[in-house]
Amino acid sequence: MMRMRRDYREDQRIKGSKDSRGCDGWHGCVSRVQVAGIHGRHGRATHQRNADRVLGRRGFTLIELLVVIVVIGLLIAAIALVGGKVFHSQKIKLTETIMKNTAMAIEQFAEENPLRAVYGLKEGPGPDGSWGGFDDACTTFGPYPPYQLAGNAIVLNSVPEVLEPNHPLFHNLSPPFPSTLPLRLARDLSGKSSQNLQDWVWAIPVDDRDNDIRALYTYLSVYSPGVLSQVPPDRIKPLADTPEYVNPTGAGPAPGEFGSTWVDVFGIHDAWDVPLDYFLYVKLEWGRRADSDPNPGGVWRVVDRRPVLRSRGVTREAHEVWLEEWQGNLNAPPPDSAKTWLFSEAFPSPPANPRNVNFWRTGIIDTHATRQNGWARALGEGDLYTVGGKDDQSFGYVP
Repeated sequence: MMRMRRDYREDQRIKGSKDSRGCDGWHGCVSRVQVAGIHGRHGRATHQRNADRVLGRRGFTLIELLVVIVVIGLLIAAIALVGGKVFHSQKIKLTETIMKNTAMAIEQFAEENPLRAVYGLKEGPGPDGSWGGFDDACTTFGPYPPYQLAGNAIVLNSVPEVLEPNHPLFHNLSPPFPSTLPLRLARDLSGKSSQNLQDWVWAIPVDDRDNDIRALYTYLSVYSPGVLSQVPPDRIKPLADTPEYVNPTGAGPAPGEFGSTWVDVFGIHDAWDVPLDYFLYVKLEWGRRADSDPNPGGVWRVVDRRPVLRSRGVTREAHEVWLEEWQGNLNAPPPDSAKTWLFSEAFPSPPANPRNVNFWRTGIIDTHATRQNGWARALGEGDLYTVGGKDDQSFGYVP
């Protein structure tokens, strides 16, 4: 018994001694040095992997930064593109509103028809070109504000001549029709047909391509000033650096000494600050003269009219650059095109003279051709642009 207890105590002492050295009595003994060596190698490996990760992460961050910069650049470009389209769309909507309000002012003017004695005549020229009551059709601007027509009103069977043939009130003038806007204003505003314009018109440029919108504003301002309240005030602006006036009374202070009777001449502009174009769509019809005509035959008539406004749809800067070029070259291509134009009213159907490919450029209609009846543009002075053929930029008598 004593021996067995000694053996047990010895075993316990041996086990305690192994445990103190980090040994396992059942699975063997591993020295602390070995354990330290294992952990040391593992630590160095882990440190190396961490260092490699840091170096690798630095390289990936540079690439990622470049990618982010590119993405940001693309986003900025996309935002600018979308923003530009939104801004352009807002300009289009504002311009459409301006034209709608201006068209309402024109229609109100037409209801009052203050120039019926001049442009509402129910007689036209006789067979010899003189005015004698042989034609019961109205061949003038009708109730709408007149303007300077593109083309030559002397050419027979042309849109200008059909719309406004030799007028009886101008028979004593040379030429016998209002060849310039000042001449027209001198007659219509004062009732006088003198070549001396300085009593009625001051500083309105001759042969200016904005004479159509000048005429529209002037006639509205003189005869129906109340209708201009429908046009946004910030869209009514001067057309020239030099102040422009007319005296609708035909009398008053001398030129340069403007009194209360003088009226400013402005223009109506679109949302890009470019002057609008004003003209009429006219419906042309070939038919017989009145029964009272001793020489009955065919004649072209304007049987219907529709006032229309056009915005070129381009920036003021682009328009001004082109105007400078146009002053030296009337064939300088404009910056606008059919893709940018905005109209207050679409072109009616059918177009006049559709089988004549030159009609859109010249406005000259063949005689005795009822198949050519239809609508055309009665273009304002300076608006006709036909160089290069019927292309996207051309603006002729029909689309």
